[in-house]
Amino acid sequence: MLLVPIIVQQSCWGYLFWKVKNDRHNWISVEKDMFETFAITLGNALERKLAQQIVQESEARFRQLAENTPVMIWVSDEDDKVFYVNRSFTEFTGLEASDTTDEAWAELIHPEDHKVAIKEYSQSFAKRERILIEYRARKKSGEYRWVIDEAIPRFLPDGSFLGYIGSFVDIHDRKLIEEKIRFQARVMQEVSEAIIALDFDNNVITWNKGAENVYGIPAATIVGKPMSDYVKMEYLNDTYKLSLEHLNKYGHWSGELYFDRNDGKRIYIHSAVTFLTDEKVISIGYVGNNRDITDRRKSEEALRISEERYRSVVNAMGEGIIVYDREGVVIASNKSAESILGISEEYRMGKLNFDYKIVAIHEDATSFPPDQYPFKITQQTGKSLQGIVMGIYKPDGTLTWISVNTEPVYYTDQRVTPDAVVTSFVDITHTKTAELELQHNERQLREYSERINNILNSITDGFIAIDNEMKVLLWNRVFEKTTGIRSVDVIGKRTTDIFPGLAQEYVEKIKEAIHDKKTVFLDFYSTRFKIWFEVSAFPSAQGLFIYFRDITKRKRQEMLLALEKETLEMNARHQTSLKDTADFLLSGLERAFEGMFCSVLIKQADDNTLETLSAPSLPKPYSDAINGIAIGPNKGSCGTAMYLKQNVIVSDIQESELWNDFKVLAENNGLRSCWSFPIFSSQSQPLATFAIYYSEIKEPSAEEFPVIERMVNILRIIIENKQSEEKIKISNERYLLATMATNDAIWDADLIGNTIYWGEGFHTLFGYKAGYFPDFNGVWESYIHPQDKNRVIDGLARFIDSNSQHVWQDEYRFKKADGKYVLVSDRGFLIYNQMGKVSRMVGSMQDVTEKREMEKKLLKQQLNKQKLVAQAVVDAQEKERSIIGKELHDNVNQILSTAKLYLEVAKSDDKERDNLIDMSTKSISDAINEIRAISRSLVPSSIGDLGLVESIQDLVDSIKFTRKLHVEFYHHDLIDDFLHEPLKLMLFRIAQEQVNNVIKHSGAKNMVIELSADNESVNISISDDGKGFDQEMVKQNKGLGLFNITSRAELFNGKVDIITAPGKGCTLNIHVPISSNL
Repeated sequence: MLLVPIIVQQSCWGYLFWKVKNDRHNWISVEKDMFETFAITLGNALERKLAQQIVQESEARFRQLAENTPVMIWVSDEDDKVFYVNRSFTEFTGLEASDTTDEAWAELIHPEDHKVAIKEYSQSFAKRERILIEYRARKKSGEYRWVIDEAIPRFLPDGSFLGYIGSFVDIHDRKLIEEKIRFQARVMQEVSEAIIALDFDNNVITWNKGAENVYGIPAATIVGKPMSDYVKMEYLNDTYKLSLEHLNKYGHWSGELYFDRNDGKRIYIHSAVTFLTDEKVISIGYVGNNRDITDRRKSEEALRISEERYRSVVNAMGEGIIVYDREGVVIASNKSAESILGISEEYRMGKLNFDYKIVAIHEDATSFPPDQYPFKITQQTGKSLQGIVMGIYKPDGTLTWISVNTEPVYYTDQRVTPDAVVTSFVDITHTKTAELELQHNERQLREYSERINNILNSITDGFIAIDNEMKVLLWNRVFEKTTGIRSVDVIGKRTTDIFPGLAQEYVEKIKEAIHDKKTVFLDFYSTRFKIWFEVSAFPSAQGLFIYFRDITKRKRQEMLLALEKETLEMNARHQTSLKDTADFLLSGLERAFEGMFCSVLIKQADDNTLETLSAPSLPKPYSDAINGIAIGPNKGSCGTAMYLKQNVIVSDIQESELWNDFKVLAENNGLRSCWSFPIFSSQSQPLATFAIYYSEIKEPSAEEFPVIERMVNILRIIIENKQSEEKIKISNERYLLATMATNDAIWDADLIGNTIYWGEGFHTLFGYKAGYFPDFNGVWESYIHPQDKNRVIDGLARFIDSNSQHVWQDEYRFKKADGKYVLVSDRGFLIYNQMGKVSRMVGSMQDVTEKREMEKKLLKQQLNKQKLVAQAVVDAQEKERSIIGKELHDNVNQILSTAKLYLEVAKSDDKERDNLIDMSTKSISDAINEIRAISRSLVPSSIGDLGLVESIQDLVDSIKFTRKLHVEFYHHDLIDDFLHEPLKLMLFRIAQEQVNNVIKHSGAKNMVIELSADNESVNISISDDGKGFDQEMVKQNKGLGLFNITSRAELFNGKVDIITAPGKGCTLNIHVPISSNL
């Protein structure tokens, strides 16, 4: 007989044997070789069959996983022919595996992406490299969406190429967001202001197109280099050092600078600088917004020249003008006064008071006393005088007749005594000449005034001029139209009286600009006029010239852009709900458009009703009433809009037939107009309606329509996004349920084929090779500790036989590769085939050796702690007994001894007997009171009779009676109802102990006791304003009082928190869970 082994996968599978009739047959080498070759051939055939079975099982697992994943998967062979696509791929493209020819695949790709996508794929395929391409793919609906196509090559162990396995991921929404971010970056580049960012070494980080235009330097030239090497800045109002100090102190700085550009032009800029921060809000440099104000500076210079011309006109007038202060001293006069009166320049310039040096007469030639001079009368009475005729003798002796007018001037709020008097006079010596000259001067003044008014009225911005007292001097027509306030009603009034609601910070900025003669720029919102103003205030000789530009639209756009950005950021956070995101978006829109009320009603699964998703500002009765409104005609604006699938604009609810069923409801809630806009998904399916309400009759304005369209698009994005997230969440939950036992060492047992797969965790945890092993029961059982084997095997067999849907779990000792045993927690669940029979069991093993050791240590620590607590209780009881004994001996015993003495004396003293008996009775009463006090401190009757609150109140009242300490007690009502008696007694003992500690040791004047509770815990807090203490020293000295408090609290699983320090009083907080009452 010849016996030859059959080898399969390097193991002996069986034997072939040949037997001949002649037992003495001698086998020759040719026969042996032939039989060995036959055995090898048979072994190879069996090995191929076994490998084929493993491949088929692996393929089945792959297809099961691929069909249930939301990712689109495709698989091709070595000739680049797709032979498999999963369900998600088919749902997206509409193609089955048999349809994915080269032509069909090419049609999936957007025509504009053909060149790049096909070229990159072909190159990578030829090199057998990983493929990663972004392109637009066509859905079966015809819509193109951006996807990432990633594929990896497949090889056999011998290196043979099998083809590719790839996946599609839809990234269309992310692409749109990236495009929006790039657009916002382009917007920043396109703004006219120069936006510059520098690091702390003055190197340029950001240099937009506005900066290139203002500074004349390309970004490529200056970015990454020190700005000071290219631009030499000069500060107009500050120095570099002062501006840097202001920036470091307040976090911002603004001011005016200038520099000489390379083209030789001097450029003036207004710069606003703040710190540049990273994502952790750490300062990394500076960022500045620089506005070119060169033209404005030119305008200021032109205005200055105009003022000089005005002064020249005054000096050129033929009318003499003299201005006196409150003391009658000349403070100003013009050249005409010099000419008419014949006085020297030093008098005219106010260096000398000439009124008392000249001789004046009345028209009747009588003397004109100085105390009756017109300016004196006006100064004393505050009245204006006109046409007062005086004869003046000039220094050369000639007589000149003048006609004098006076006018009081008030710089301050008082209207009793003029702050100055303006005296004007004309030479009427030659009446006709004087009249003509007067007419000429009046005409010049009128023309100048009209010219100034025309200039002011031609300015497109609102303009006012104020003096140093903030009184209005000028008010142009544009500002009349903007505010609805006429100039004649405000000239001479203070701006704070005209705008009483003006914020104090703006008033202070204007005062600062007047006082420091500096330019101020600010933005503010007027609630009275519902307008955003950009205010530019420039110093003038009289006060300020202030320009108001209506920037409401710009501000609103900025607010909306910020709102959209923040909304999309919220939407990207998975923890933020759809309602919270919608509430945030609608609230921001309502702030941007005052008087607007917004709501979003989302379509329900029944397709017949709408449910309120968000209505942050709508009256709640109205919002509740429309929640669940039906979809259909004449169902208000929203129900009708969803029914018609088009916008519904109702400018007057009370006049619309669509609102017949809801007119009363709308009127009762102050709503008069409603516009509704349906929101459609990217597949044109109706999702929700977006509604806008006003309390007045109103139609959408030209400004509101684009905003509404943007809001509808954003709402579509966030609704679709959150719905997709919910679907993904459900899918992930299903996936987690399928893989919930794959945490550590994963195993997969084929109960029919009796094989088992061990994951990589077995190598990591136990040192065994991962892979498939035959004889599931034999392999696994051989590693179970002998003392645990029967129990574990029997338990698993019972679980499998039960066909249970639950998870099997057991703990046992498992042998590692190094021969050591570890304690493992093993759990798994059954998988059923299509016939409902158990076919597999999947599970995971965890090494819990250290965990169990830690549990033992923890149990030991808890036992030790309980011993300490018990000892503390015994110590406290012993101390309490000692105190009681001392009290009985020192107090009660002495009192009773005295009473006994009185009684013994009374027996022999008839005269004092009654008095001695009374004194004995009083001593006995005192002893009774002392014993009662000791009893109360041991077991207060009030705990059982009155409850915890009344017991503590009794303790507080007894302290107040001594007047040693002011005590306040705060507590929640009904707290006694859900606390059991032991817990009440423990809390009272803690309060009693801490009160005694405060009285004896703290030196406090005030103490507060707070008792509160919620559904989970009860808390008591005792705080005082005493001298406090060092907790570490108290712990080292092992203070018994605090130790007793801690021990009592820990008996009920409570926590003790002490907040104290020397000189800062003490607060004791006790937190006890109510669950400990059970």
